[in-house]
Amino acid sequence: QWGGIVDAVESGNHDESLDEWLNDMDVRDIIAGALAAADEEDKRTAAAEVEGADARFRVATVPCTCVWGDDVADTNSWRPEWQWWYFRRPAQLGEALREDLLVNGLIGEDE
Repeated sequence: QWGGIVDAVESGNHDESLDEWLNDMDVRDIIAGALAAADEEDKRTAAAEVEGADARFRVATVPCTCVWGDDVADTNSWRPEWQWWYFRRPAQLGEALREDLLVNGLIGEDE
């Protein structure tokens, strides 16, 4: 599922709402939790695929404030160094996501 999300972001076809973006970033968070709980063999098996998708995601996105908002980030102790997926947005913003980010104060008018 993460690979499909990354494909959509790379191609500029992720023009969904902020709620959908948050759901997609929660998928990556679930993966992080699963990897943390996995045994070493399962981690090695999944690592290459996840790391490849993560690298592609980083290229297709730009840093931003926490997409859940600063209060949620603080409550959950999320930091860009660790839960970096919550601190990125697509480099190519579709209309719906751009409007939601703007309305929620997550980007400025010039972005």
